[in-house]
Amino acid sequence: MRGLLLLLAFVFAGQSNSDAPPKLSSTPLDADRIGVYRAFVAQYLDGSRAIINLAQTTSTFAPDKEDFTGCMKNFPVAKPIVEVHSLEGAFAGEKQVRLVDPAKHQISDPEDGMRQGQAVDDAVNMGFDAALMTLSEIIFDTSRKHAALYYSFHCGRLCGNGGTVIYERKAGKWIPSKSSCGSWVS
Repeated sequence: MRGLLLLLAFVFAGQSNSDAPPKLSSTPLDADRIGVYRAFVAQYLDGSRAIINLAQTTSTFAPDKEDFTGCMKNFPVAKPIVEVHSLEGAFAGEKQVRLVDPAKHQISDPEDGMRQGQAVDDAVNMGFDAALMTLSEIIFDTSRKHAALYYSFHCGRLCGNGGTVIYERKAGKWIPSKSSCGSWVS
C-alpha cells in the first residue's frame, strides 16, 4: 500500500511540474531574435494591410525527432526551451501587430458565424480579423546563421495554420530559408 501511495505521489508530482506555466524571462530579446520575429511577421503578412493579433509572449519550443532529422538537421539537439519572452519590445510601434493576452483574447470562429446566418466571406473575414498568432521561442544553429521557430495561427475549430519555419541570415537580414519543415492547415 505504501509503495502504491509513493508511486501515485511521484506520478502526480511529475504531472504538476510538466503542467506548470513557462517562466517569463527577465532577459530582453536580443537583436537576432527580434529580427527573426519581425521578418517572419512581414513575410506572413506579405504586403497585406491586415492587422494581426499576436500573443504578447512567446510559447515554448520543443522540436521533435523529425525536425532534427529534417529541416533542423544542422541544429544542435538541445533540451526543450521552457522559458518564454515578452514580445513588447520586438513589435513596439508596429502598426500591423496588435499584441494581446492569449488568455483573454476571443477568436471568432467562422463556423459559428455561418451557423448564425452570416455569409461565408463575412464569417471568414471576421474569423481572420479576430484570429490569434503565437510565435515560439527561437532556436539557432551553432553558427547563428539559421534560426528555427514554430508558429500557429488559430481562427477556429477548422480555421488555422502553423508549422516550424527556418530563417537564414544573408547580408545582415533574416530571410525565409528554402529548407522546408512540417506544417499544418485546418
